[in-house]
This record gives sequence, C-alpha cells and structure tokens, in this order.
Amino acid sequence: MSAENPKLERHCLVTVGATARFTQLLTEVVSPTFLDFLVGDRYTHLTLQCGKDYEHFSRNILPTLVPRWPTLEITAFDFVDDLTVEMTKCQAAAGRERGVVICHAGTGTILDGMRVNVPLVVVPNPTLKDNHQVELAEEIQRQGYGIWGHLGDISYALEQLVLQLDKTKVQFKPHSVKEDAEPLNVDLWQVTSAMLGRYAVETPRPTNKTGAGNGGSGEVQREEVAQMTMG
Repeated sequence: MSAENPKLERHCLVTVGATARFTQLLTEVVSPTFLDFLVGDRYTHLTLQCGKDYEHFSRNILPTLVPRWPTLEITAFDFVDDLTVEMTKCQAAAGRERGVVICHAGTGTILDGMRVNVPLVVVPNPTLKDNHQVELAEEIQRQGYGIWGHLGDISYALEQLVLQLDKTKVQFKPHSVKEDAEPLNVDLWQVTSAMLGRYAVETPRPTNKTGAGNGGSGEVQREEVAQMTMG
C-alpha cells in the first residue's frame, strides 16, 4: 500500500451484553468463514465483548486466530461501563472507513448504537425465553435502524446492511448540540415503548437496581432495565 493511498481502518464490534451468555454468536464471528469475509470486505479490526465467555475465548480461541489472519487485529474484553466508546470506532472518520456493530437484541445496547449513529446488525439470543428479542430485531429492521441478523448467516446480514444504510441515515440523522445546552431528560422506558409501539403508557416502569459486582456495572444496570422493559 503506497503512502499516498494508505489503508483505512475498518472496525467490527461484536457485543453480547452483560447478563447472559451468547456463545453461539461469538463462535460464529471467530469462524474461518466469517473471518475470511471480514478480511475480504476490508475490515482491519474485530473487537469482541465476550461477557461471561471472555476467559474461554481469550485463552483458548483468540491465540489460534492471530497467525492465520495477520491483517485483522482481533481483541476481546469482558465488560465495560460505557460501550459507546468502542462503538464510535465503527463510525466513518478521517483514516477510518465506516464499520459495523453486531449486537445481541438488548434494548440498551441497541439504543446506544442508535445514539452514536453506527450501523447495526441485531441478533436475537435464542437461549433467552420470552424476552421479545426476535420481535425487537424485526422491528428495528422494519423501521430502518439496522438489520435483523440470523445465527448461521451473519455475513449475509452485513451484506444486506449496505443496502439499508441510506434508509437508516435518513431516519436517524445525527444533529449538533450546543455546548451550553441543558441535557434532555430521556426516559429509556418511554423510548423503548415508542420504538415498539406495543406497550401502554400506563405500564409501570421498572424499579431501578444498583449494579453489583465488578467491572461493567453500568452495562449490567442497563441490561437489567432493558430485560424488564421487554419482559
């Protein structure tokens, strides 16, 4: 690659949330087929938020991948308080091509992705019962905010995302905020209800809980609220 035409960074972030394992998604995105797809589509970075599966993937899986895909920088972590820091790396910027966030269908994660205006592929976790993740993923795609990804065919979802991006840009256009502007009092409960259009205003919002344990407490709190919202 010449100095006049340097290779742009392109990031793919995969996030599974903080409250439940999503081993199937992690396994698929580190498969040879998917990694070859990423490299062929000019991706330079793959970042995995592994949650409770972090120890297994970091010790047993990732070390075997680096020698086989040297042009793809693969990193992983367990939890983080503010996932939007990683999400913003998937935005187009100087020296960086627009990437993608592949996430479980958790309300808090989806709203974070929409807030920072990154391309989303939303994958329902089939191990979670009666949590409406499929309905949410379907609604996200219907409204043009992202693509409903299916396990076993995530690379196809990334291909479809390219066709969806223009619609997403029109429907969820970012706007500038004055430095001295007062912060908005946004209620996650009301936003989620409005997105789905299927919950009554009178429905009582969940009681706030305090995140317990170690790192990622903020993420755990958001996922707890999201799960109660969708329950």
